[in-house]
Amino acid sequence: MVAVRGGKRSRQSAPLTVHTLTAPVSQARLQGSWQVYAKKSSSAPGGTSGYLTWELSPSCAVGPCDVTVSVTGGGSFSFTMRLARTGAVYRGRALAGGERCGSGAGSIPDPATVKIEIRAATAVGQIQAWAATSFSGTMVVTYQYVSSAAGSCAAATFKSFLAGTHVTSLHEEGRREPVNPERCPDDGEDKLNRPHEIQVYQVAQLATATGARVYRDHG
Repeated sequence: MVAVRGGKRSRQSAPLTVHTLTAPVSQARLQGSWQVYAKKSSSAPGGTSGYLTWELSPSCAVGPCDVTVSVTGGGSFSFTMRLARTGAVYRGRALAGGERCGSGAGSIPDPATVKIEIRAATAVGQIQAWAATSFSGTMVVTYQYVSSAAGSCAAATFKSFLAGTHVTSLHEEGRREPVNPERCPDDGEDKLNRPHEIQVYQVAQLATATGARVYRDHG
């Protein structure tokens, strides 16, 4: 260390060792684009695991706070949910519309209730922010019984385990481009960090990632 006063410099002091404290992961800010792997629960019938894309928008200018997650895509399944922050945990519930039971003219509107709970797992300093780079959690999708003269779908609940990675983190690790996005991952493929095997799924496949509805024809 050197002191400067009136154009004069002091002698250099002995070396100083400075340590800074790392903020807890629970104080990390959730924001931006994320790739989320939804792995079906082993106890849930039907369905496969798959990748999703999320956009997280904080409700505050700096620091950790409630966030809004937007899930949209080329399919009919979409929702926007507010995740309320309580300590290190974010929780939310929303109604996902647009889904239909059955196919063709005889299909029935089939909305689902989606419940999400996540918490930041890792974080890094980015410019002047302590930002989350990964999270883990669960997603539960619940369908009610719906029917018409043509057919019906029974009530069902599907649970998935979530593993999210911030898109910037993926780019920095050299996994920038998705490869073969239409390929469904095998049930055993539950790791996000696999070089050249990152599939970005359309949001329409969220139902596939959590479970499969069974339509019964009344005819």
